[in-house]
Amino acid sequence: MGGAALYLISPIDLVPEAILGPLGLVDDAGVVAAVVLFVYKLVKARRILADGGIEVGRPGRRSPREPDRR
Repeated sequence: MGGAALYLISPIDLVPEAILGPLGLVDDAGVVAAVVLFVYKLVKARRILADGGIEVGRPGRRSPREPDRR
């Protein structure tokens, strides 16, 4: 996602808007669509794992369901 953000703000473009006008935005829209699809698949996979009883969290972070181990 960071790479997509860098590409979108970068002045270097595969299809320059200055030459092709609005048609030059097609590659930018493709990058946005790819990121949206990637995030959608991540959320869907996480939901499937959670429905199967597998907790997926960030390392070092306790789940709200996990008891305190003091």
